[in-house]
Amino acid sequence: QALGEPVDCYRASLDTTGVVATLGTHDLAAGPHRLRLEVVGKNELGSDYFIAWHSIALRPAGD
Repeated sequence: QALGEPVDCYRASLDTTGVVATLGTHDLAAGPHRLRLEVVGKNELGSDYFIAWHSIALRPAGD
């Protein structure tokens, strides 16, 4: 199930602040879950593909 629209993370130079993408509120049943990143294209200004995932924050709904 897709959690949102594609996010353009292109930067002209290395930017350690990155992009924050909010994926909305979702009900999760008890147990393990898997989250997958999928590259679906690239910005026309980019010469290659690169992705670095720094962190993910999960919090209870309502916080």
